[in-house]
Amino acid sequence: MDKLEETIFRYRNSRFVVVEPGGNHGDRLIYNGMMKKLKQLEIKHIVLQYKEDFKSSLLATLYFGPWNRILRVARSANKLSKSWILAINKLDKWIYEKSLKPYKIPATPSDVILIHGGGNMNDLWQGIRLLKNVLQHNNHNVIIVGPQTYGFNETRFPALFVKAKQDIYLFCREKFSYNLLTSLKLPKNVHVHLSHDTTFYLSKEDFHVRQGNYDLICLRTDKESALFQKEKDIAKFLEELNRLGQLERKIVKDLSLHGNFRDFVRLIEASKRVYTDRLHVAILATILGKETVLYSNSYYKNIGVYEYSLSNYYPNVNFVPFPPSLEELKQMYETDQ
Repeated sequence: MDKLEETIFRYRNSRFVVVEPGGNHGDRLIYNGMMKKLKQLEIKHIVLQYKEDFKSSLLATLYFGPWNRILRVARSANKLSKSWILAINKLDKWIYEKSLKPYKIPATPSDVILIHGGGNMNDLWQGIRLLKNVLQHNNHNVIIVGPQTYGFNETRFPALFVKAKQDIYLFCREKFSYNLLTSLKLPKNVHVHLSHDTTFYLSKEDFHVRQGNYDLICLRTDKESALFQKEKDIAKFLEELNRLGQLERKIVKDLSLHGNFRDFVRLIEASKRVYTDRLHVAILATILGKETVLYSNSYYKNIGVYEYSLSNYYPNVNFVPFPPSLEELKQMYETDQ
C-alpha cells in the first residue's frame, strides 16, 4: 500500500463522503482512479459534486453583466502596470467569493470527507475555496485531500487551519508541492504526504487499447498554458501547418474541454503518438503505451508529475522543459511524417 491507501484504510470503518471539485475530462480520470481504489479497499462511500452558486440571481446578473464588462475594459488598457492588473484580479476574486452561497457538505461527524486530487489547490482555480468551505462548515470531520499540486502567491495557506482541530491529510503528487507545504508552519494536526496522482491507479486493462494510426496534438489555451494563451493563436498555427501539408494523419484538438469523456478516451486510445501540455492526456497516453511528449505548463505541475511518477516507470514518455516555438513545432512534425 502507498501512503494514500494506508490513510484511507485506517478509516475503513467510517463512511467516506467523496467530493468532486469539478473540472474537465482529465479530472474524470483522477476520479475514476480513486473510485477504483475505494472499491478495491471496500470503502463505503457516497459521491458529491462541488458547485458554486450565487446567493441570488441578481448578484449573478450583476457579476456576469456590468462587472465583467468593466473588467474587460480595465484589462484591455495597455498602460496598466502589473501591480494594477494584480489588484484588479484580487478585487474580482473578492467580489466573486463574497457573492457565493456558503457550501456545507452534508456529512455526519463520524464521516471522513475525501476531496479528490488534481491541480486546483492554487490561486488559479477553485480548490482553495472548496477547502475553506469544508474547514469552516465541517469542523468535526477528518479531511483527506487527494494528491494535488499546490501553489499560491496570494493565499496565506497556514491561516486556513488556525481553527481546525480535526486530523487533516494533504497529499502532494510531486515534490515541488511537498517541499512547499513542508516548509510552511502548519499545525500538528495537518499531515503532509507524497503520493502519486490517482490516475495511476488505472491500468491499460481499464481501457480498450488500439493500434494507433494518427498523431494527437492536444494543446491548451488557458491561464495554465506556457505556449498559447488564445484560441486564435492555435488557429494561426494550424493554418500554417495545413499550408505546409503537415496535418495529414494528425488530430489537433484540446480534447480535455470538448465532447464527452468517452470520446476523450477513444481519441487517445486510437492514437499512435501524443504531443500535449495537458497532464492527464499525457498520463493516459503513457499508461496506454503511446509514444508521448509532455510539454511544460505555466508552473511546475507538469514537470513535477513527470519527475515523480512518469519518468520513473514509463520509458515511452519524454518531457520538453521549455515549450517549443511555432517554428520548432512545425519542424518536429515535418520530421515525424
